[in-house]
Amino acid sequence: MSILNEAHDFVVESFIGIQNNYQYGQTGERFLVIACDGADEQQGIDVLREASYLGAAVDSREQAHRRCFPGTREQYIVDITSWAMSDVDKTLSMYWMRGPAGVGKSSIARTCAEKLKSYGQLGAAFFFSIGKHDDATRLIPTLAYQLSTAFSDYRAIINAKVYNDKTLVEKTLASQFNSLIIEPFQELKKQGRCVRRTSIIIDGLDECADRESQVEIIRIIASSIRVGSTPFRWAVFSREEPYIVSTFTSPSVSSHCYSVYLPISRKADEEIELYLRGGFANILQRRNLLYMSFSWPTPEHIKTLVDAAAGLFAHPATVLRYVDHHSYSGFKEALDVVLISISKPGTQPGSPYTELDALYTLILQRIPEDTLLPVQLFLSYLVLDKFNGRSWRIGVLCNSLGISETIFQSIYHHLGAVITFQPSQPALDEVTLDLVHPCYGPDTFKPDPSLENQLFGVLGTVNFHHKSFYDFLINPARSHGFCVSTLAAREKLLSRFVQQQLHYSSSYTIHSLRLILASGVANSSSSLSWPRGSEFVDSFLKFHTFRNVSLYLSHDHPRFRHFLEGVPLNSLKKLADLDYRKSLVAGLLQWRYLSWSNPLVVGHVGTAQVLPHTAFGCLDEKKFVTFEPAVFLAMVEKLEEAGVIRAYHPQLGSSHLASFFQVFSRYRWKYSGKCWGQYKLGHAERSVI
Repeated sequence: MSILNEAHDFVVESFIGIQNNYQYGQTGERFLVIACDGADEQQGIDVLREASYLGAAVDSREQAHRRCFPGTREQYIVDITSWAMSDVDKTLSMYWMRGPAGVGKSSIARTCAEKLKSYGQLGAAFFFSIGKHDDATRLIPTLAYQLSTAFSDYRAIINAKVYNDKTLVEKTLASQFNSLIIEPFQELKKQGRCVRRTSIIIDGLDECADRESQVEIIRIIASSIRVGSTPFRWAVFSREEPYIVSTFTSPSVSSHCYSVYLPISRKADEEIELYLRGGFANILQRRNLLYMSFSWPTPEHIKTLVDAAAGLFAHPATVLRYVDHHSYSGFKEALDVVLISISKPGTQPGSPYTELDALYTLILQRIPEDTLLPVQLFLSYLVLDKFNGRSWRIGVLCNSLGISETIFQSIYHHLGAVITFQPSQPALDEVTLDLVHPCYGPDTFKPDPSLENQLFGVLGTVNFHHKSFYDFLINPARSHGFCVSTLAAREKLLSRFVQQQLHYSSSYTIHSLRLILASGVANSSSSLSWPRGSEFVDSFLKFHTFRNVSLYLSHDHPRFRHFLEGVPLNSLKKLADLDYRKSLVAGLLQWRYLSWSNPLVVGHVGTAQVLPHTAFGCLDEKKFVTFEPAVFLAMVEKLEEAGVIRAYHPQLGSSHLASFFQVFSRYRWKYSGKCWGQYKLGHAERSVI
């Protein structure tokens, strides 16, 4: 009954609001909490709401575009929703879906959350997003607020709890989880109030701004499952960041968790085709042009797009948004732009892949300043050759750049969403080999191809998750400051190769047409930035690393012109200091004793004849068609101008007359159109003829 019941003939001159909340004691008794703080006093739920990310919920407008197209990813969706709704008590209460960037994890997460919500089986969902919903301290309040809308009894307790202590939303993650999740549900359990089992979905954990918080979130959830303090099943979606992987694979977490990998796979081609056809039909329907679907896009267009996607769902999603963004009459031309960019990557001034570029840019922007240079060198190396899907052997790659195991782990730590690393598990110890002595000793050693492959891959392999990241890196209009095909990036890579060639050559000496350790060099491991630990393996890695950097700096390598294009003369002059003689000895050994027999000759595959002290290289007759003499002569002229090579006239010695003939040779090149003769590459005892 109201305290003013049937009262009349009075005036209220001031008013104080009385807010009632019921709170439950430890023994279950109910008591009244009266607050007299004024009419504008916030309820606990209001505080919780203000501390939440409303846009991170599954049904927020911000998440509207993130769902699977009907008929795609169906098995994953069935698996996750069936797990979430299973009434088998022994079912593990945690589910981790992992995969590379752009593979479609968020779409699966949202579709599963929507289905569970429609079944009344969703407790809460949180979708992390870089720059929007990436504050870890907002996660628990957001989940608690959503749970309060699903459980009225929980809402009453949490309302009173936060009302009495508004700082709860500002506590540590562990304290928030305990106060806002565990304690209220334990109280309901003590009161005998049945709380049905529901699921909580957390997507994009790797996009949480604080990495320590990402790990803590996993551990807090696993701990609650271990002691049974909450009635939930937890599904977490994330990229395979190393620290996340190590946490999920730890015994305290993995024993309570299912782990499923979502790959970039051509097995998804049919689903991607279905997605593209449906997307283009929607584009036409929105323009009232559905009748055009019989002729546009053509089957050839669809096939090109499916091949370009190569299993990455983010690619067709970006294409469809780009085409749909254009006007009533311009959407067909927009698709043409996409098709041209696929056939000729890097040629378009703009990019139809704005959203994909934004994703890749965000990944690179999160790399710390002190790691940027090794990352740039690493990526510059990966784009030296045209993309063909092959993997790079880490042993030669990292030792060619002076990258240690620790630095590589840091690189992979930041690039795990866009590159894949496969650690090798060679059984070298099981092979009957003398691992103490060098691979190339006094006795001729010719490893069989299988052992050779083991030795090359002894530290593992690395590759791009998807070609779209390669295309992004080589196009300055897309990657801007992160482009690794610019002149500045080429100069840095050239400088590092020169540095490494000099480093390795100084640790060798020539003995009987072999490279042996120089005096004062204890072992091969001491020269490597990432050694394996045995002299046999490390001598192999060192030899091929030296050969690798020497070859990239040689006119015989097809990518050598990559360094000559626009690189200042001062940078090219560094090439004159290289040890070409030791490089030649390494080449002689490689051609004579290793399993391959097709050496590179002026940028093309050729044949070689090796005699004592001499190697003859010749182009394969089929390659003469693609050989460009003018380009080759321009390269020679540039190297001569930089002092890297010079005309060789042994009969004239080092006289002024020899200098005259050198100038005359260059003049004859330019104006007679004919060129011949011998040239010296390098200086003094490091040179070759």
